[in-house]
Order: sequence, then C-alpha cells, then structure tokens
Amino acid sequence: MGVLEHQYGSASSSSKSGSIPRRQPLLLLHEELLDDAKQVMYDPIEGSVSPCKLPELESPVQCIASAYGWLLLLSRKSRCFFFFNPFTHSRINLPYPKFMINSAVFTDPPTSSSCVIYIFYTICLDGSFYRLEIDDLKKENPKWIYWAKTILPVKQAIYSYGHVYCIDSLGKFGHYDIGTRTWTARVVTNMFTILRNAYLVASGGEIFAVTRDPGGEFTGVFKLKFKENDKKGVRLEKVTSLGNFTFFAGPCGSFSTFVKGMENEVCIANYKGDQKCAIYNVEDASKKIVLDVPEYGVDYTPVWILKH
Repeated sequence: MGVLEHQYGSASSSSKSGSIPRRQPLLLLHEELLDDAKQVMYDPIEGSVSPCKLPELESPVQCIASAYGWLLLLSRKSRCFFFFNPFTHSRINLPYPKFMINSAVFTDPPTSSSCVIYIFYTICLDGSFYRLEIDDLKKENPKWIYWAKTILPVKQAIYSYGHVYCIDSLGKFGHYDIGTRTWTARVVTNMFTILRNAYLVASGGEIFAVTRDPGGEFTGVFKLKFKENDKKGVRLEKVTSLGNFTFFAGPCGSFSTFVKGMENEVCIANYKGDQKCAIYNVEDASKKIVLDVPEYGVDYTPVWILKH
C-alpha cells in the first residue's frame, strides 16, 4: 500500500464495506525542479499538512494537468511523459513529445478506453495541438497526431462535455468543439480584461471563471454566458452562490465537487510565495483560511487532486 493510500484510504476500501466512496479534494505541493524532490499533501477538509513520499516523483518532473485523480507528468531530464496515480502508484507511459507543452486536457480517466489526451504547443503567437487516444498505446509505435492550429496561445485549458475551453495570458477566450473539429474565438463583451488572471472551472455542464487580481487575491466567480445568436461573444455574469458545491481552482487543474461543510466556497491554489492556498466565501469574497507554509515556498507547485 502506498503512503497516500495508507493516509487517505484506498479506492476499494469504501466499496468493500458497502458505503459510497468519498470524493476527497487534496492539494499536492510538489518540488518540481530538484532531484530528490519532496512532496507535501494538504487536506482542506481537515486543515492538515502531511509530508508524503512518492518515489516516482523524486527526479525533476513537471505537472501538466490533473483530473480524475491522475496526474499528467513530464520529465525533460529522463525524457518521459506519463500518467501517474499518487494513491495506487499506477503509471501509464505515453509517447514523449519533442516540443514544449503549454497545457493539456484529457477527457476521461486514463484507465478508460474512451480517454483522449490533447496537448497544446505554442511558440510566439503560433499555436497548435496534438491528440492521442489511450487505445493507441496498444499499437507498436504510438505517436501524437497533429490535430489543428489553435486560435490563441493557450495558457490554460479545461474539458467539459465534448468541448475544450481555454484562455491565453491576455485573457482572450476560445473553445473547441471536438465533434465538429471547429475553433471559436469569443470576445468577452463586458469586463474584457478580467480573465487575464482567471482559472476556468467546469460545473454542471456550465463554465465558470474564478477571477483574481494581479496579486493573486480572489475577486469573484463569473459564469460564462453564450448566446445562440451570437457566435463570437461571451458575457460574464457574476454569481454569489455555488449552491452546495465547492470550486477548487489552480494552475494545473480545476474542478467542482460537493464537500460537506465547505458549501459555496472557492479554494484557490497559488504559485506565489509561501501562501499556497486560500479559501474564500463566494457570497462576499471574504477570506476564510490561508495555507501559509514558508518551508514549502516558491519551489513547490500546488496541484489539486480529486480522489475518487
């Protein structure tokens, strides 16, 4: 049994007892740039910080994306690109991309035959993205397939119900329809600069932006409203209630889930300085909790993981 599995329970332990497994959000702080890298896990429900040992991450690896309890990791030093589950220590190797990756999404858990991975590459303002079906790994020499040019240099991307939504460093917004293989660049018709420091979150089939000021402080949650008769615009509508849901937003992945006792809150992971996470009330934007860990400073990248 792995260290995280021991601390937070195995995926099968709940199902064996007949109870419903808890979807548990955790924040992994990972030392990306060093050999013999260290990891720390923060549990926002318990408020606890625990060192954890993941031997697979001891050499320098970069987290490209996190979803479904899996991390998508890249090691330039060992020229490896792979999925990794920190709870089961399962690993799925992927073909190594020979270009710089800005962002990535995957549509399903990598253990599913329907999983498709999209990786985004940008040089200057020229962007493109590539595709790999997980079943392609059964082939003798699987390769990334060039899929299309992007309409903006993608900084962050999320997947939801057959669409990829993305923003660039200037706050421009676009989305890609996987079914029709078409890109649409959408102009924000109000508050056009607000997406510059935002994290996108998918929830209930809708897309939201968790916005921050240049210093990283939370400024609000906005729903992205698309009009049927307007194929090029998107309007931001501020929301003050998430219902029973909690948003977890960060640089490597975001998600929405139900956490008892944390309803209508947003948890934001930060790169900057010693403060790796802050929890806010959505209704009045008041700060509730700050994870201030000076011993895990700028060298540690915060990655949200939703343990299924």
